[in-house]
Amino acid sequence: DATTFFPSGYLLIDKEWVTYTGTTPTSFTGVTRGVNGTTAAAYLSGTTVQYFAVVPNQPVAQGVQTL
Repeated sequence: DATTFFPSGYLLIDKEWVTYTGTTPTSFTGVTRGVNGTTAAAYLSGTTVQYFAVVPNQPVAQGVQTL
């Protein structure tokens, strides 16, 4: 359920950083994988995902979910 994530932000899956610009009920939109010098990779179901939202002049918001 992608609606439980921030409306846009960053994902950290294992060692790969991913950015996204939006969500639908079942997916992320505007996805760019392997950002910040990381490498895109395949992941198994059940992989832990950390998610981050960066808002100007605010602390970084963070959460964790399992795919």
